Amino acid sequence: MRNWFDRLRMNLSRCMYGRNGQDELGFAAFIAGTVVYVIGGIAGNRVVLFIGLLLLGYVIFRMLSRNIEKRRRENAFFHDIIKRPGRYVKLLKLSREYRHTHRYFMCSRCGRIVRVPKGHGRIEITCPGCSNRFIKKT
Repeated sequence: MRNWFDRLRMNLSRCMYGRNGQDELGFAAFIAGTVVYVIGGIAGNRVVLFIGLLLLGYVIFRMLSRNIEKRRRENAFFHDIIKRPGRYVKLLKLSREYRHTHRYFMCSRCGRIVRVPKGHGRIEITCPGCSNRFIKKT
């Protein structure tokens, strides 16, 4: 029985060679498709069930795709969209945690969070990531 599983694993590995496989966008689409499909099944709505199946089909298409560069660009775009709200949440958390000693600002060019000491009035801040300069009140 063990030999059979080893052969199956090797055949699947050989089949997936040169293909995209699973990435973060595919995993998010899988979760969304599963949730939509379950909701459609509970509600008894065939349109919602079909949308869930389309999302799951998209996941399989992404996994089996040989156009790896295009799938990487799609995944990078997904990361950029997901990263933006996370930066603001991090900025709010840091601002609240160190509100008595520091101020936090986000660079308008690269989005990097810059920490400056509080109580120095209006100062010119230089972003360490992209050297963008901006004036803020601390």
